[in-house]
Amino acid sequence: AGGDDPDVVHQVSALAWNLALPVMQPNIRKKAKRVLQSCAKALEDIFSPMHQLRAHLHLEVARCDVADDLYAAASSQVSKGLALDYEADPESVVEYRRPLDKHLNPLQKKLSMKMSLYAAPERPEDKAMLVIEQAREAKEPTLRGTLLERAVGMLIKVGPAADRPAEEIKTPELKEEVDPVFLERGVRKERAMLWADIALISWRSHLSRITRQAAE
Repeated sequence: AGGDDPDVVHQVSALAWNLALPVMQPNIRKKAKRVLQSCAKALEDIFSPMHQLRAHLHLEVARCDVADDLYAAASSQVSKGLALDYEADPESVVEYRRPLDKHLNPLQKKLSMKMSLYAAPERPEDKAMLVIEQAREAKEPTLRGTLLERAVGMLIKVGPAADRPAEEIKTPELKEEVDPVFLERGVRKERAMLWADIALISWRSHLSRITRQAAE
C-alpha cells in the first residue's frame, strides 16, 4: 500500500503541510487538525528523517490540542517536537539554530503550569504568563479585563531586564552557546511577547484602555 512507502508518506505529508499553511491561524487552525495529526503520526511511524517538518506538525497539533483544552495531549506533542534532532539551514539562522524551540519551549512551560496542581511559578514573567492564559480562556468579559489588569500590574513592577540567575540557566551541550532565552535580550523579548499578548487579547475584547497601556 502507498501508506507503507516512505517516499509516498513524505510526499503526501509535505503536500498536506503546504496546503494547510494558509489556515494556520488561531481561529481556523483546528480545521486542519485531523490532517496534521495523521501526517505527524505517519512520519513518526516510519521514523522519518524529515525532522523539521515533523517538529512543525507536532507544534501545530499541540496548538490545536490546547484550543480543545487537551493539555496532556498537547504536552505529548510538544515533547515529541522538542525531542527531534532538527536544525535550520545555517544560512537562515538568525538567533536560534532550532527556530521552532522558541515556540515549543514557551508552550511546554505554559502546559506544565496548567497541569501542575501545586507548583506555583516564582518568576514574575511566569506568573504574568499564567494570568494572561487565564484571561485568554475566560468567558466572562469582566473577569478577562480583571485578569489582564492584574498581568499589567505584575509586568509594570518588574525590574530592568537582566541575564537569568546562573542556577536557572541550562548547561549548554558540547560547545554550544547559552540559549538566548536565558540572557538579558531573551528576557526583554519574553516581556515584549507578554505585553503583545495582553494587547491582542484586550483589543479583541474591546478593552481599549488596557490595549493602549500594553502598546505603550
